[in-house]
Order: sequence, then structure tokens, then C-alpha cells
Amino acid sequence: LRDSIRDDHGKESGAQAVLDSYARVALDRDRAGYRLSGSLDPLRGAAVQAALAREYRWLKEHPDVMPSVDDASSADQMMAQALHDLILRGDGADRATASVRPNVTVTVLTDRATLANGPHAATVAETMDGSSLDPAAIGRLCCEATLRRVDLAHDANVQAAHGARSTTPAQTAALRTLYDSCPISGTPWSGCEIHHVIPYRQSRRTVLNELLPISRRWHHLVHEGGWTLSMDDDRTLTLSRPDGTTERTIPFRPAHLPTKQQHELAA
Repeated sequence: LRDSIRDDHGKESGAQAVLDSYARVALDRDRAGYRLSGSLDPLRGAAVQAALAREYRWLKEHPDVMPSVDDASSADQMMAQALHDLILRGDGADRATASVRPNVTVTVLTDRATLANGPHAATVAETMDGSSLDPAAIGRLCCEATLRRVDLAHDANVQAAHGARSTTPAQTAALRTLYDSCPISGTPWSGCEIHHVIPYRQSRRTVLNELLPISRRWHHLVHEGGWTLSMDDDRTLTLSRPDGTTERTIPFRPAHLPTKQQHELAA
């Protein structure tokens, strides 16, 4: 076999490796998560490995980007996050300019009572293909989502309202003008998600004065880790631990707004 590969310079084996390549993503049997499996030919495999290694190194250098409620994430968890980020963002995109919203749609289902008041005995919280979700995670997703109300009647009639995006492009642009990073951790804008300081289930609105960009990790900590975050009218933040004690107060430091002196000079 080795001699035959040498004779054709590996062309036949290389072609077969491409034909044998495959990738598969499917729900686990217990619908608790997804299982990835596959095999890549040497060229694509080496390219994916190099891209993952680079993304993994970046995550190690920016630990606050990891969406985990733990203080430290394992190497396997970081590799899973690296794969996720590469697919959603695109390996060719630069982190400094990549869009905060990937061009990927994930549809989840929940009932109105859960969204408004939290879990109950008949809670619905799942993906379209039936994978169960933490109801608190759905609350976090609602910070940046297209929300669609579906009304079901006893006579089997169904009505679906037009979807309304939580944040508009104008609001996102305005927030980028105010913040170039997470005000809690300093994570770059590309690693941030838009957060409703007053939960959407309470306010039922998306207004600029209640929006804040925070890192993915802190977004998880606030929605699912028991931490609380409040914001004053001057955008001063108060961060509190799960036990209710105040961790720290964070004054607003605008990224691009001119100072009063600069206003006077411009005038």
C-alpha cells in the first residue's frame, strides 16, 4: 500500500480521503444536547485544526469571554466555544470588526407564563427539534432576539404575530458609540451581547436607556448565575453578588462622547 501511494504521489489516497470526509450534528438520544462527529481529509483537517487552535489561544487570553458561570473553564469547554465562535462568526472575519449578531437563526419555544414569571409545572422551554433548555437561558436570549407571539385556540385555530426585534440597528450603533467594551470586565465589543438591565419580561419594552453591552460570560452570570446588575440614570452600574451584597459600583466612562471642555472648544 505504501509503495502504491508513492507511485501515484498519493493522488488516489488523497482523493479517497476527500470522499471519506463527513460531518454530522445530531441530537443525543436523550435530547439533552447535540453530538458532533466526523472525519476530515488531511488538508481540511489541518486547516480546521489551525483555526481552532488560534481561536482557543484567543479565548485563553480573554477568559471573561467564556459564557460560563464557573470561574474557570476546562480545555474541552473552551474548545467547544472556539468551534461555536468560528462557525457563527466566520474564520475570515476580524474580531475587531465582526458583527455582534452572527447570521445564524436559532428558534426556541417557550410559553408566555414562563417568559413573564419564570418556570412552572407546565413550562415549555426547548429548541425547535425538542432539545430542552434552561428557562433562564431563554430570558437571556430575549435580550437580542426576534420575538413572535403565537396564539392557540381550543378549536385548533392558530395565529402568529409579526416578529419584532428586541434591539434595532440604530440602538446597537448608539450603544457602540457609548461603549467600546464591556463596562464590567473590559471585554472588547466583539465579545459582548446586548443586555436588558430591566428584564424584558418586566418592562415589555426595548429602549436605549435600559440597554447595556456586557460580555457573554457576565450575561450568563446575570441571567443564570444569580448576579444582579442595576443602572442609574447617569449609567452608573451597581453589580451585586447572588447573596445580595454589592460587589462594586462602576461609573460610566463614555468611549467616544466629547467632554464638556471639548464641547466648548468645538463651539
